[in-house]
Amino acid sequence: MASEKPQFGHKPTGSYCMTRYLRMVRQARWNRPKWIVGTTVAWQGDALGDLSTTHNVLSVYLADTGERVNQVVAALAANRDNLANLDYVLIEGDLLSQLHLQTMQVSGETFHCSVNELHYDIQDLTAAGVFALMKSITAEDVVRVSRPNVKALLQHAIHDGHIDINRLSARLAQSLES
Repeated sequence: MASEKPQFGHKPTGSYCMTRYLRMVRQARWNRPKWIVGTTVAWQGDALGDLSTTHNVLSVYLADTGERVNQVVAALAANRDNLANLDYVLIEGDLLSQLHLQTMQVSGETFHCSVNELHYDIQDLTAAGVFALMKSITAEDVVRVSRPNVKALLQHAIHDGHIDINRLSARLAQSLES
């Protein structure tokens, strides 16, 4: 008997799905209003923390369908120590092209094997590139998946055999059983 799939997160409309990449963020860093300093808009410096790079690379996941968004959310949540809300933004592939940013598929490191194949790195990011990405994201772009919905997505992925509950932190595994 197949379990019913929970549906949370972004669902593109129509049959054509544009390339979108998911990046986990923290909603509180994006909810603050932008400041106006003189005639210049100033962005929140804290938001840069959600776009921090390692070796000038930013990790993202291909999430061009609602189902893929849900899989990526489950995978990212499975890497946590406890059950909590999960916030993310979707970055349009067209935006990356406009900013002359390149992506490269690199195996991810989650407990969800099929999601690991959806992992990409945005390559050769400069400070200007990171800032351009930050400027393109607004508080309205941040999607919050609530704790109960994260739990349902994790339980579904475990039930379907995509995630092994024995690989999760003991605290997270226990919270999924209750």
